[in-house]
Amino acid sequence: MPEIIHVPEFDKDLKKFKFDISEDLKTFKKALLGEYPAPLSGVVMIPGFGKDFYPVYKAKKFRCKTLKRGSKSGVRVIYTINPKEKEIKFIEIYFKGKKENHDLKRIRKYLIKKT
Repeated sequence: MPEIIHVPEFDKDLKKFKFDISEDLKTFKKALLGEYPAPLSGVVMIPGFGKDFYPVYKAKKFRCKTLKRGSKSGVRVIYTINPKEKEIKFIEIYFKGKKENHDLKRIRKYLIKKT
C-alpha cells in the first residue's frame, strides 16, 4: 500500500484553515488509497510538467463537511504519485475562496522524475 507523505509547506497550509478539515482529509486519503467505498471524483491531472515526471493531480471536489453543498468555492488538494516508491506526496492544499490557483513553483520543487 502506498505511503502518503506531506511536504512541509502542505502542513503549513493546513494550519491556515479557519475550520478543522482533519476528518475530511482522512476520508480523502482513504478514498485515494481505495479503502473508502465512495469513488474519488473531480480529480484532474495538471498539464505542463512533461513526460519525464510522474503526473501531478488536483482534487477539485474535496468533500468537506464544513462547507455548504453547492458552494462555488471549495478545498483543493495537489498531489503526485510515485508508483515505484509506492508514495503519494501531498504538495499543496488551499481554499479556493482565498486562492485562485495552485502554486506552480512549489509543484516544480516537488516533482518526481521518472527513472
